[in-house]
Amino acid sequence: MNNKTSLRNEFMRFCIKYSHEDQIENLKIISNIIVNFIKEHHFDSTENFTDMNGKLFLQMMLTKVLSLVEISKGISIETYNNIKLDNVVDPTILSNLIRNIFETAGLFNLIYRSPKSKNEKEIIFMLWAIAGLSYRQNLDDFNNIENIEKKEKEKKQIDDLKRRIFENQLYINLDNKNKDIINTRIKSKEFLIQFDSNKVTCLKWSNIINNFSIKHNYYDKIYNWFSQYSHPSYVSVFQFGQMYSNEEVVKGLTRLNLRIAIDFLSFFVSDYVYLFPETIKTFEKFKIIDQIVINFNNMFYRGENYIINNSLALLED
Repeated sequence: MNNKTSLRNEFMRFCIKYSHEDQIENLKIISNIIVNFIKEHHFDSTENFTDMNGKLFLQMMLTKVLSLVEISKGISIETYNNIKLDNVVDPTILSNLIRNIFETAGLFNLIYRSPKSKNEKEIIFMLWAIAGLSYRQNLDDFNNIENIEKKEKEKKQIDDLKRRIFENQLYINLDNKNKDIINTRIKSKEFLIQFDSNKVTCLKWSNIINNFSIKHNYYDKIYNWFSQYSHPSYVSVFQFGQMYSNEEVVKGLTRLNLRIAIDFLSFFVSDYVYLFPETIKTFEKFKIIDQIVINFNNMFYRGENYIINNSLALLED
């Protein structure tokens, strides 16, 4: 078997015909890429505070991927009176974690890849920061000196972030209607917006999928899919009862959920390299099949503008 045939067989295994075990290996490939990005590039200099925070997304994503790997192996219990439950995979738990992966990848994309200018990126980032800090201002657990001081410090941070938005040239150039949209987002502790020139549009988590530029309406309803399992809805409860009466249903839902996770993790890796192009040199040290896994998922769903390098060409005659 020559090298090209072997590579194509690996490609079919990881990207086309994947089994549950292959999907777990796929997740391990991605976690290995993330770990090496952290090790090799976490302390690379960044242009500004906003981009420095972008590196923390990578660390957050690592713990999510590693958790997903462990949950995907199945849970078990053995009680004191010898009741046993061995290696049960709960697709609804996977959905909760994968929704978090989707939201993390979506937010990273919203802040760091979708904006067409530095000013757009800065405003969205600062809205995000203001929302998080503002929610903490409402917490009641500020009954000691240390927490009171922290609250005052963060209040000053909020005021500084607001000032930076109001002094941002893009904000200054907006008309009053669009300025009011941003002002309302600040007051309501919301941050999901995007710009179309000097027009501001409010977003929801359900339509943030559009920013990934996914072709052919793939994944348009993905947030609705996640949401029905994120709360104990009637549908999620009765489906849970039906699910374990057919092992193939459980396996099918598990493979579907892991496929979604692998896709959005691949999108995230591509977007991360876009923000920090110095990571390409580390990416290209990985095995060719590892590079192909990331590039194929981006090519298939998003097009060639989202591949990191030309590793896919090695599959061609």
